[in-house]
Amino acid sequence: MLVDKINIELKEALKNRREKELSVLRLIKSALKNEEISKKHPLSEEEAIYILDRQAKQREDAILAYEKAGRTDLAEKEQQELLIISKYRPKKMGEDEVIAEVKKVLEGLGASDFGQAMKQVMSELKGKADGRLVSEIVKAEFNKK
Repeated sequence: MLVDKINIELKEALKNRREKELSVLRLIKSALKNEEISKKHPLSEEEAIYILDRQAKQREDAILAYEKAGRTDLAEKEQQELLIISKYRPKKMGEDEVIAEVKKVLEGLGASDFGQAMKQVMSELKGKADGRLVSEIVKAEFNKK
């Protein structure tokens, strides 16, 4: 399980004195634990992946903000943290796979409402694909009609 893997990696980083990795893993473990406490039950694999995705999204937003402000040093630090977090996230679907899945869902749904279509597609692809990419593809499919 993902939580167990992170705990093992945390111990390894502590033993081998990998400070950057250790600090990121501690942040991840803390986020997972906080979510577990708020939900009042052990996290499922899907919930843990969602937390990792949220942590990665925070890093991506910070990188954009730091680059916009001209703080490349801080952007590089966030980029390194993002790389460490990405090691534990499952591989996301590629654009071709998302297009195929969107077409399949839209054909089965037959929806003419963009919001309803997005809701259905995201329920199928949650955690498997980037939400922005899915949104762009669904918009493109609606514009074709």
